[in-house]
Amino acid sequence: MYEAKKTPHKKICFHNDVLQESIDHRLRVEGEINDALEHFAFHAHYQPQVDLNGKLIAAEALIRWHHPERGLIYPNDFIPVAERMGAMDKMQEAMLTEACETLCQLKRLDLLKDNFRISVNICPSQLKSNTLPMNLIRTLEHYELSPGYFMLEITEGMLIEDLEQTVSILDELRQKGFKISIDDFGTGYSSLSYLNSLPVNEIKIDKSFISTLSDEPSTHGVIDTVIALSKHFHFEVIAEGIEQPTQLEVLRKKDVKGVQGYLFAKPMNQSDFINWVKAA
Repeated sequence: MYEAKKTPHKKICFHNDVLQESIDHRLRVEGEINDALEHFAFHAHYQPQVDLNGKLIAAEALIRWHHPERGLIYPNDFIPVAERMGAMDKMQEAMLTEACETLCQLKRLDLLKDNFRISVNICPSQLKSNTLPMNLIRTLEHYELSPGYFMLEITEGMLIEDLEQTVSILDELRQKGFKISIDDFGTGYSSLSYLNSLPVNEIKIDKSFISTLSDEPSTHGVIDTVIALSKHFHFEVIAEGIEQPTQLEVLRKKDVKGVQGYLFAKPMNQSDFINWVKAA
């Protein structure tokens, strides 16, 4: 019944062993997620963003689950279940709290610059909630931090459903001082009509376009188009997924604000990230 309800285009679903196994797995993961939330097992790993001269400008906070038996678990293996069970608000609070603690540590060490930002990902269910701005502000006020230290990342696909509601919430967030970024740009359903109305500060070029980038001009088309489009709308551009020096050299000749990828650093836990910032 729930499988049929989940997909509006399906009128009938038949029970089978595969479906039962899927349900059993989901229920097991749901129980583990609740336990992990109680024991603070979700943590932020930070991947630096640097400008074209290698100077640190920001970092993206990526959620990781430290499972007692399976070790480090990546978001694709638990976020869909967490969204379905309504646990994203608690995960967001855990991530935001740790990001605030990281910023406070950087501040105490005199390593926090006024223009530095931490990017935090927002999921679809959160973007539909009118309480999102209030929840974010409440946590920041506890740590006495400005919203200006945060870039809120949404994916392009999240803009399709209820655009009016999305624009309203994003506009409220930006008025409170948060910056807004569209992640994985170019992989969703781009439309000039909605880009013109979105309160967005930044666009991130998806790594799938970077992976094919080379000295050959034919590989530059999509990236050049995204950069030209962003310039027209006064968006800043971040290129993610930089793994090869040749990719960086090509991007040095283009109008991008910053870059992110394994060429510079892999995502790190809080302690390693702070040490990385010290060294940088």
